[in-house]
Formats: sequence, structure tokens, C-alpha cells
Amino acid sequence: MPKNPTVDVDPPASPPADPSPPTADESARILNEAWQDEDWGSLLWLVLTPGARRELCALRGADFRA
Repeated sequence: MPKNPTVDVDPPASPPADPSPPTADESARILNEAWQDEDWGSLLWLVLTPGARRELCALRGADFRA
């Protein structure tokens, strides 16, 4: 073939995002349970309070231990 036929093809569109975040009451219940383990509670508080950020994706358990 002299030409790659896939060059002129566009990939299919991604489906639109349909997030369903927890309500404020659900978030409070999740956090209350998570605080039984201080590391887990800290991580969830960081995720739920400002919203998940790229920086949080890079955190490891050792980052929370002194």
C-alpha cells in the first residue's frame, strides 16, 4: 500500500463524563468512618475537602507518616 489508510480516520469521540459525587451528608458519613484510621481519614479529608487534584494522585502512604 502506498498510503496508510488510517491516517485519514478520526478516532471515535469519548463518551461524556457522568460523575456522581457523594452528597454532603454522604461525605460526612464517609469521613467519620475513615477517621477510625488516621492515615485513611487524612487522605479522604484531603480528597473530599478541596476536590481531587493531580497532586493528591502522587501521594503515597509514606508521605503521611512522620
